[in-house]
Amino acid sequence: YNQIGRDAIKSGKNLERATPLVRQAVEWAEKRVAQPRGTTDSPSLTTAQLRKNRERTFASYAGTYGQLLSQQGQHAEALPYLEA
Repeated sequence: YNQIGRDAIKSGKNLERATPLVRQAVEWAEKRVAQPRGTTDSPSLTTAQLRKNRERTFASYAGTYGQLLSQQGQHAEALPYLEA
């Protein structure tokens, strides 16, 4: 979903359609940061590395969401996501 948002930002088209999809990705990534290690997580990563990777994913998705909101004129709502 994040790539759909990035494509919409780049093209300036389908921003309204991409926004709820990227919002779902943000919510998923935010929940994932706090989750314990799962069976699908790479065993070669330490717990700290795994958490850092999850935090980066969340920040990336949040940034995309913030950009989508901002391009639609929702600057105040976008700001917390752009600062994530």
